[in-house]
Amino acid sequence: MKRKILVSGLGVLLAGQVYANFQFEGVGARSLGMGGAFTAIANDSSCLYYNPAGLARIKEKEQMYMYSRKLNELAYQYVGLVWEKTGFSYLNQQGNLQKAENMWGDKAGESVYGVSYANMVNERLSVGGSMKILALPNDRKSGTGFALDGGLLYKPDIPQDVNVGFVIRNLGAKIQGESYDLGWALGVAKKQNLKIGKKEGGYNILMALDLYSKRDDNDKMKIKCNLGAETQVFDIIFLRMGFNGGDFTTGIGLKNDKWNLDYAYIVEDSMEGADKYFVSVSMRF
Repeated sequence: MKRKILVSGLGVLLAGQVYANFQFEGVGARSLGMGGAFTAIANDSSCLYYNPAGLARIKEKEQMYMYSRKLNELAYQYVGLVWEKTGFSYLNQQGNLQKAENMWGDKAGESVYGVSYANMVNERLSVGGSMKILALPNDRKSGTGFALDGGLLYKPDIPQDVNVGFVIRNLGAKIQGESYDLGWALGVAKKQNLKIGKKEGGYNILMALDLYSKRDDNDKMKIKCNLGAETQVFDIIFLRMGFNGGDFTTGIGLKNDKWNLDYAYIVEDSMEGADKYFVSVSMRF
């Protein structure tokens, strides 16, 4: 009975909200473990989603694959590839709820295909943009459209170890004459050394804050906040935690010179029993 209620609720979500505005949860288990506060960090392949200006600061070729599944019904995946200030990305979420949302049809989903480019304006400021193809392969409505993202990433001289990022998403997004929400995010990130416990040298903690726009359940555009933190506890092990709106997030990552393996878990505040997990793998070459 509990699962039936959850599936029915997710059917409404599929048909009415998530698959109507191209508003995704984020990409990459590393950033999601940090509450999705990644606009001012943007230093791996997930920058294609969070802030394309980060492309200009990535020195190595890198590819990322992320996967998530909820209640064995909803699939969510991302593929990102970056090299030489250029990137390609694919983001998809879809579900087949066996007619739980029968008034909408059996399938619901949306996909985004993107190509991105960034460059350094000077040693402190980088700018970037993405051109995206939006696709709705739904039973209720299908079609394609185009949209643009634009972002900047700035590293001030003072204070040190601080980044500031800003991004606009879905500029000009329209499918079959219907416009989609224009989104924005403003973020700040800082590295801070904290003397905790007996560890020599303390812990270097990366902290981040994002403010962003998102439509709520009452169809009103609101300004929301994400918080996140990451620290390295052993040579290859990283721990993360954060808050994404009302949801608590946590994560762990393994990293060496050539690969990352990351896991994130989100405790869903708005729907009991609908907690989410994300797994991503990154390779540098």
